[in-house]
Amino acid sequence: MQKLPEIYKNIINKKINNNMEKCKINDNNNYEVNNSNMNKIEINSYIDNLFNSNGYIFNIPVIIKTNDKLYDTYIVTKTNNYLLTINNERIIIDDIIFINKKQM
Repeated sequence: MQKLPEIYKNIINKKINNNMEKCKINDNNNYEVNNSNMNKIEINSYIDNLFNSNGYIFNIPVIIKTNDKLYDTYIVTKTNNYLLTINNERIIIDDIIFINKKQM
């Protein structure tokens, strides 16, 4: 078999920090939301993008912060003004302060 030429690999000598940190997990596996300033238009468009994305349109892993509670759950469906979770909880969309898709 013939030896092929090597692929060029550029050397990166600097730290790249172009990702905005949305949330992180501390040592107790509790989520701390760092950027919780989403407005209602951003929240609604983010939810619409979740359901319009490729893949399954149900059972989407998310972190949701509302006025009262922090949810680490899966979205099953969206109705008029509610999100229904896999635990059969109804989350009012107007009460949502922050939402982010959980990376698996």
